Amino acid sequence: MISSAYQAREGCEPRVRPRFFPPAEESALIEAESSLGLKLPSELRCLLAETDGMMEEMELEDDWIEIGWTVWSTIELVASNRRLRTATDCPSPLPPDLCVFFVNAGVDGVQFGLDLSRIEHESVPVFIWEPLEEVVRTIAPSLEAFLNGWLRGLYAI
Repeated sequence: MISSAYQAREGCEPRVRPRFFPPAEESALIEAESSLGLKLPSELRCLLAETDGMMEEMELEDDWIEIGWTVWSTIELVASNRRLRTATDCPSPLPPDLCVFFVNAGVDGVQFGLDLSRIEHESVPVFIWEPLEEVVRTIAPSLEAFLNGWLRGLYAI
């Protein structure tokens, strides 16, 4: 899912690469679901079972520096969703049982999430929440489509 998107960016400047982590244990996924009171969509669950989060790194001179999450780790996913659910200054735009956020854009509080009202379908749509503009809109039909588009620069904030 991820490799082809990064291969499409080869030769681009600045050089960016993914940083993968050890897979999330099944017990960690179950604990995340229990803690959030929801079932993680199968696409997200499968990705976390391959790599417990994914970080982007950029080459700077002869070093690689972390520039941000592409998908949060299980621990960050739980912590961020709890924080967003209890925020009084900027509450989540959807009921907690109908969405799970999986990463932020790193600017203006923008969050990306999965629309759990469609969890019974094969693919769960990805939405973007722009709290400053009070806008929520669907931007991709699935997590895979979102990641491929995001990593290729098809989506801009």
